[in-house]
Amino acid sequence: MNSFNEYLFKITLLFLIVLFPCCYSTSDSNLSDIETEEIELKCGTIVKSGENIDFILQEMDVESNERYKITLCLKEYLDMKTCMLGDSIIIFKDISGNFKRFEYVKNPFLRFEVSKIDTCYKAEKIEIPPSIAISYVKGTISSSLYESILKIGESHKLVLDFADIFAWVIDFLTEVQNGDTFEIIVEREFYKNRYIGNKKIIAASYKGEIGEYYAFYFKDSEEKEDYYDEEGNSLRKQLLKTPLQYRRISSYFSLRRFHPILRVVRPHYGVDFATPYGTPVSCVGDGHIVFAGWKGGYGKLVVVNHPNSFRTYYGHFSRIKKGIIRGAKVKQGEVIGYVGSTGLSTGPHLHFGIKKQGRWINPLKVDLPPAEPINEKYREIYMSEMKKMKNAMLSCSRTF
Repeated sequence: MNSFNEYLFKITLLFLIVLFPCCYSTSDSNLSDIETEEIELKCGTIVKSGENIDFILQEMDVESNERYKITLCLKEYLDMKTCMLGDSIIIFKDISGNFKRFEYVKNPFLRFEVSKIDTCYKAEKIEIPPSIAISYVKGTISSSLYESILKIGESHKLVLDFADIFAWVIDFLTEVQNGDTFEIIVEREFYKNRYIGNKKIIAASYKGEIGEYYAFYFKDSEEKEDYYDEEGNSLRKQLLKTPLQYRRISSYFSLRRFHPILRVVRPHYGVDFATPYGTPVSCVGDGHIVFAGWKGGYGKLVVVNHPNSFRTYYGHFSRIKKGIIRGAKVKQGEVIGYVGSTGLSTGPHLHFGIKKQGRWINPLKVDLPPAEPINEKYREIYMSEMKKMKNAMLSCSRTF
């Protein structure tokens, strides 16, 4: 007897055992009142390494035509060839063993469901938003920023999020002094009253010998989000210094470089970052894709246009991330591809180039402009929200 039939047998047996005493003491005229159509049998499993949805469904005794229809419905939402280790798959059947519903559970907040209604199958993405609570955090630097935040019981992630916000204006390695203070207002996520983690910082400050710095989160109706100061200026620079974490620079920007493959001297309009195959590459700034595909010696190339006449080039990808196509919008820090060795290349690396007003410039020496300030049509709304957040921070600080 296979696993699901064993399960079905046990559930059916349990149902009969529970039902029997009722039948024994109940007249025949009442037996018809007992409904079995609504009894639902549930069978679930946890995804293990190397498994895919079709294999798991087969192991759970789902018939081939049902498996085909389930996977066909799910293609819009999931990669049928792979499953994430630790995800849950649940099958629901009626008392006769007929398929009713399929669930793929990613986490407590997200699952994908396929339901069978008569002969029709319908897939649905179901999101259950966690509850949000606002918390205020305050501390004083006694060693490093990292140790000082952990010391008051906060998480490693909160340290990184806070440091990322102020990274362009504060050097936390050299400018932090004992006695400096920090404040954070953060959204925390809860599921069934259980703390899950931090969602995002909505306001923060750092005060010390280097000065006072404030950051306020704002998202406009056009879905643009950023951290701004008290005047509505972005705390970021327009472009990141580098698009990835790298081991070394294998080739610098040069007007005369000996090409290792072509064996000729010619300009090298960019920087080559040597790094392992498959390393994620992030877009250095907000913009939109103007090219994504194969381009001669560049191999697989992505080109992005940015404000202020900047254009960035990312070459030799092993693969370009799904959705990175001509016309697509990208955000600073968004992954656009993965390091490879396509085109004219001697090994895995990223070729990174920048043009300013149509002219090649050295990526390592570019004077980076600040990111765009708050859009003027949202300035009044932002200033009102910013003042509320700052007043809330001041009120909390007085009673802390």
